[in-house]
Amino acid sequence: MSFRYLAGDLSGIQRFVLQVKSTGKAQAKRLRARSFLLELVERAALWHVEQRFDATDDDILIRGGGGFLVRVSADAEPGALERLNADLERMLSDRRLRRLDSGTIWSGWERVTSPS
Repeated sequence: MSFRYLAGDLSGIQRFVLQVKSTGKAQAKRLRARSFLLELVERAALWHVEQRFDATDDDILIRGGGGFLVRVSADAEPGALERLNADLERMLSDRRLRRLDSGTIWSGWERVTSPS
């Protein structure tokens, strides 16, 4: 079976999480809320990947810290990547998430064949 790797990264995380008011009460709650929001954004991005490329949870090789690595079929249509990027950019266009940037890329066009 041949496959490719799809790598995604959400940049601007530290700036997003740590850019909370340093004065006032409930700073810890705001930090936790922003961290939770990032977790939801990452999960939503992976959901889009799974839907677009017919991937399963078993195909998610790495997930965390705003990044992910997913194994997808080598026969995946290259145009699907551009549509995925457009979906993710739309998702991140929310005013609360504008400080984040997505950078979803193919990590090589080489087919990798698993041993039989």
